[in-house]
Amino acid sequence: PAVETPAAEPGVLFSARAAEQVVLVSQIKDYLEHGDPASAPLALVLVDIDGLRKLNEAHGMATGDVVLRAVKQFLTTGLRDTDTLTQLNGDCFALTLRKADLDHAVQGAERVRNAIGLCKLRVNENKIHFTISSGLAEAGPGDDGEVLYLRCNLALQAAKAAGRNCTFYHD
Repeated sequence: PAVETPAAEPGVLFSARAAEQVVLVSQIKDYLEHGDPASAPLALVLVDIDGLRKLNEAHGMATGDVVLRAVKQFLTTGLRDTDTLTQLNGDCFALTLRKADLDHAVQGAERVRNAIGLCKLRVNENKIHFTISSGLAEAGPGDDGEVLYLRCNLALQAAKAAGRNCTFYHD
């Protein structure tokens, strides 16, 4: 499902962002300034592991680490040379998909989400089931790194608010 952008005060979103987000936004900005979005679109996908904190509390941090590694493995499978994966914080990843439009990005995000949803990891004596939520956006005319990240994050928040284990996009 699509999400709309509410009016936002410039600079407010990133007042307390992590260093990884700063680098990601800078890389997106460079690509958008030096690339040709018409012939080489750029899509951003934010992926959040649903309920990782609760999983850590119930089964321990070592189990959470196994889940993080598994999600990272799912996300890196099928990446092209032009794509990048960035871990933004404990349970959130960003996929920067160069030369990928929104349709391509949504299809890929849904493939990964569905595959993860079928996965059950055995950790010690426990079978661990986990899911992800994804938010996507394709760079549009006039977008810079911060605007694209904001649009993508709004889509991710909408996916989480809709009950998790789903993919939303911002067009």
